[in-house]
Order: sequence, then structure tokens, then C-alpha cells
Amino acid sequence: RGCPALIDLTDSFPQQICAPVESSVPLSLKNHNEVLRCFTVLACTFPDRLLGFLLPKLENHNERIRVGTLIIMRQIINCAPSQMEIKKPFILSSMKLPLQDTSNKVRRAVVQVISAMAHHGYLEQAGGEVMIEYIVHQCALPPDTQPRKQTPEADDLTSDSVQNISINTLFLISTTVDRMDEVLWPYLLEFVTPIQFTGALTPLCRSLMHLATKKQEEGENAFLIHYDTHANLPSPCALMARLLTVSSQPYLGDGRGAAALRLLNVLHLNIHPKLGRLWKKKIPHLVEHLEANTEKSLSPKEWEDELLLLLRETLTAISDHAWICQFITEMCKQLNSYNGFPSEKNFLYKCIGTALGVCSNKDVVQKQLQELLETARYQEEEEREGLASGFGICAINHLDETLAKLEDFVKSDVFKKSVGLFSIFK
Repeated sequence: RGCPALIDLTDSFPQQICAPVESSVPLSLKNHNEVLRCFTVLACTFPDRLLGFLLPKLENHNERIRVGTLIIMRQIINCAPSQMEIKKPFILSSMKLPLQDTSNKVRRAVVQVISAMAHHGYLEQAGGEVMIEYIVHQCALPPDTQPRKQTPEADDLTSDSVQNISINTLFLISTTVDRMDEVLWPYLLEFVTPIQFTGALTPLCRSLMHLATKKQEEGENAFLIHYDTHANLPSPCALMARLLTVSSQPYLGDGRGAAALRLLNVLHLNIHPKLGRLWKKKIPHLVEHLEANTEKSLSPKEWEDELLLLLRETLTAISDHAWICQFITEMCKQLNSYNGFPSEKNFLYKCIGTALGVCSNKDVVQKQLQELLETARYQEEEEREGLASGFGICAINHLDETLAKLEDFVKSDVFKKSVGLFSIFK
């Protein structure tokens, strides 16, 4: 006897659910909520038939149909959890096409569905990590370049709106859903180093800091990362290089410098066991300095000098030749990632120079200097300046090796083809 009710309700599906809800019109909102409650009843009574009706609609490329279907999916995930329990893998697999949709309305609806999934144990299933990656991608959305339309729904149509909802969702599931700790830690670290997630760094760092602090409270065994069992995680050297480099532009991305430094501080055991005392003393002062200033009042030169001093003291405290060599190699490997971020790349050259200055192996120093000279993009002004500064910093401790490499470079074809290079290094 319930089947006619299902047919009647699903026949009115496009009109009742897919049409925009006028939140300022109480009757419209009331009708919308009543229809959603009807779908909850159907989910409890005819779960198979309802999913058989709904899930194919996620393959429909009509924006309204897809958004409406996602709204109903969120409703039944939240309100019929026991009936949906055995359907979790099926529901997760049905999200493949909506995840590829570039409509901002669909993106927002997908994020809301993923939030519901996080609260009801879907993301621990196979395929759950794809949903988390989707949220991080939305956190990294670039700003809108098109002017906003002056309509009541304008905010809903912007990438900024989707990004804000995604940032709030990531933080919410990281801090309030206990069952997500094992899913997100240390998985979220995978998104820290890839350059395409730069826009998501601040929310990522904040979520990771909360997770790391919680793991610390559970004990060292829970907190320490076993890198050998997490093949896709960035190495400690890669994490330190990335977080230090992005801190050089501290006020970008809603304050990523303070967020990155706080995360570094809390991760100290997972970076190197000798760093706890030094970083607990130094990093809070750096964060306080950022918070006491603004982008206008902070001296970029003084800030860079503070970070380079932290790096030099960090490597001195580590005093592990193999680790320092690995760190230098990792920084050099990351250089090309910053081709679209000239200020950060400039600073990274200075970090490499600082690390080479601390390095005691003169063969390693000469090898890396040679690579830097051969691979630098000399047509970029900030890169030329960064390279020259890096060589100058390195020369403080390795003057002979630095001069020898420059002398060889002056005789090379690269130098002869690049007009004006001599004045850069002079």
C-alpha cells in the first residue's frame, strides 16, 4: 500500500525538491521540509525502492535534479541511519559523477552530503578517502574571477561560498566527530606538500593541529607517525621544508604562516626527536610576533631573517649529517613546485643556502650548488635574487667551495648565453 505513495511523491520530485527554496517565504520552507520528512518515511519503509529511484538521478546532468537528489540523500543519511547501514558502499559508489560536477550549487550540495556521511560512519568505508580529498579540493578553490550576479542567490553561486562551506566542514568533522580521528590522522598530511592544495593550507594546518594535539594526549604511540606504513605521506624533511617555506608569506591564505608554524611545533616529534625544546621556545614567539603585526606593519626582511635563524638553529640542534643532506635534497626537489610563487621560491633558495652552510660535507655542498646553477630560471628576477642570496648565505661557511663553483660556472655555456649574470653574483 506504500507504493502508490512513493509514486505520488516521486512524481512531484522535480517541483517539490529541485525548485529553489525561498527561505523568506515560510510556506515554501515548510513545504520543502515536509517533503523531506516524507522521503525519510519512505527510506525507513522502502529503502531499496527509494535508493533504486534516487541513485540513478545522480547521473542526471541537470543541475536542479542533481542538487535535489543530493538534498534528499543528505536527509536520509541523517534521518534513516539504520536502514542505510548496509547500503553505505552502494551510496558511496553512486557519488562518482556528482564529484566531477563543476556547478557551484552541486559542489555545495556534495559537501553537505559528505558532512552527513562523516557523522554516520561512511568515510571509514572503502572510498571514504575520495570524499575527504574532494573536501580539501574545495577548500583550495581559487577566488572567483567573474563579477557576481546581483541576485538573491548570488552568494550561493560563488566559488568563495563553496570554499567557505568546505573549510567549515573540514574543521567541523576534524574537531567534533570522534570517529573521524582515525580516518583523518595522519591522512590529511598528504595534502600539505602538493602545490595544488596551497589554497587549502590554512584550514588543513588548523585541522591537523587539532588532530595532532588530540593524538598527543592519547600517548606517544598514538601520536608518532609510522611513515613506513603510510607510503603516500610526505617525509619529515618534506613537511618541514614546505611549512617553513609557506611561512615566509605569513598573511596569505587567511594567516597560513601562523597556522603552518603552529603545526610544525606540534609535529616536532614526527619531524625529529631533538626539536621539542628548541621549537617550544622559539615558535610561539614567532607566532606572537605575527599576531602582534599586520601585513603592512611586518618587516618582510626581518621576518625572513627570523625564519632563517630558526632553520639554522633547528639544523644545528638536529646535528645529523644524513638528515640534513636529505633535507637539502628535498628542498631542491621542491623548488620547481614554486614556479608560480616567486616570493616563496626566492625564500626557498635562501633556506637551501642556510642548510648548505650548516652541512659539513663539502662534496654535497658543491654538488648542490652545481645543480642550482644549472637549473635556475635566470629570466625571473626574484629567482635570480634568491639564488644569489642563497649562494651568499652558503659562502659564509663555504667560501672556497662557493667561489670555485662560480668560477666554473663563468666558463660554462649556460653563463655565456645568459647576459648580465656576472653582475648578479658579483
